[in-house]
Amino acid sequence: MITPGELIHPEIDEMSVMTYLSQFPVAKLDQVAKRPEPPAEPIATGILEGLDEFPKVNMPSEFYVNVFGDGYRPKMKIIDPDGNEVHYTVVEENPHKFLIIYTPLRYGVHHLSLSLRDVALGTTTAVEDASRTVEALPVARMCSYPDRVRVGDVVPLRVEDAMRGVVEVVVVDAKGVEHLLAVIEGPGKGVHTCEYLPNGSGLHTINVFHNRNPIHGSPFPLRVSDRHSFSVWGRGINSEGIRVGDVVPVHIDVKGPTAEVVDDLSVQVFADDGAVVPVKLQKKGSRSTFLYSPAKVGGHSVHVANKLGPIGQSPYKVDVLPVTKSRVRAFGPGLEGGMTDQQSVFGVETNGDADRLAFSIEGPSKTDIICQDRGKGAALVSYT
Repeated sequence: MITPGELIHPEIDEMSVMTYLSQFPVAKLDQVAKRPEPPAEPIATGILEGLDEFPKVNMPSEFYVNVFGDGYRPKMKIIDPDGNEVHYTVVEENPHKFLIIYTPLRYGVHHLSLSLRDVALGTTTAVEDASRTVEALPVARMCSYPDRVRVGDVVPLRVEDAMRGVVEVVVVDAKGVEHLLAVIEGPGKGVHTCEYLPNGSGLHTINVFHNRNPIHGSPFPLRVSDRHSFSVWGRGINSEGIRVGDVVPVHIDVKGPTAEVVDDLSVQVFADDGAVVPVKLQKKGSRSTFLYSPAKVGGHSVHVANKLGPIGQSPYKVDVLPVTKSRVRAFGPGLEGGMTDQQSVFGVETNGDADRLAFSIEGPSKTDIICQDRGKGAALVSYT
């Protein structure tokens, strides 16, 4: 069989030409197998994992980039509401998993886009399906509040910048009892308010939660003192030294708003046999004074109270002694009370009933006693 190009050769023989022409019309083209196309080069891609949709302003936020493909590193672009790029860091955990850490500095919507950089070629390919949008929110905060109050005072509480979520306030009182407060949203965006009414003294703790997570600084302390502080003192509550017929005082000092409690103060004195000893109110005010004069020898109890119940260490036990025949008398403010590191003074008159005097003072610390002879059986005693 000749080829088509040989038909014009000058030395071609006629027989070969005739043979070619007779066979050409019925010739059929053999099917040539197609060469297989080279496999497509794999395309790298990536996804974002663990992305917080509501990160907090000025607080680090983390998420992962999972890369499918070898030899690639992620390249993020984070745009804040002002159009500025947000700095981030990349930590490689393995060739296919990278930790991204960034800190939003502006409140509002941030746009995140992912690209993959080919380490060998230096080219960058955008991953369109990995683009995300997050909203940076301010950190919820507790506004200033009165942290030292008295029993019965209303404590206003205000939480601001608590966006997109539930605010819960739980107060644990000094006895460990939890009080869930009713929180009102508003006025204003992200503002939540409530009130707490302490009914007991001691240290209370205010626990504030935003989306079930404690806010910064929680729990907050609240110190509650009694509505009124009382101090009971005077010779009338001394366990010893009172004799039949002596007129002895019981002083009650009230600290705090006194107008509403002075009328509620009371002192009652009972002998051990149940007899009632008359008590007279000599003075009332920030320092109220009650007087009584026992008529019997033996044990007595002095009850000091207000409308809420006993105050101080009431009842006080007092042992009343018989009337003395001694004419020695002691008097002065130093016998009723004193101040720490301040000199207390009282006088003594023997009235010719004694040639020598001895003094002793009992207390939690050592006390020096100075006695000055004033002549004619009189002495001035001082101690600190």
